[in-house]
Amino acid sequence: MSDLTVVPLRDLCGYRSGDKGDLINVALFAYSPEVYELIRREVTAARVADHMAPLVRGDVHRYEVPNVLALNFVMHEALGGGATNTFSTTRSIRWFHESWFFSESEISSTARPSV
Repeated sequence: MSDLTVVPLRDLCGYRSGDKGDLINVALFAYSPEVYELIRREVTAARVADHMAPLVRGDVHRYEVPNVLALNFVMHEALGGGATNTFSTTRSIRWFHESWFFSESEISSTARPSV
């Protein structure tokens, strides 16, 4: 029997997203220091890049902001070149944060912090 449990990201943190040109920015705000350590370990730039591959052609950079228990992701070459170059900006941005924020990850059941 596996000790893994499936946890929706929305159960662990809040988020804020935005765009500028062909960049997408998504910040995750952990609900506790324990959750921050968990998402810092599990939500890597590579995992975000894999998940966002349908809409992000460029690099994904992750910035850690421990004083506010946050991870900030900046995704380059997204949205088909930006709002002026695509008709689907609103839909694309909504897809970015909803598909990511409502996605689920497997973590060790012993590692899941209480929030």
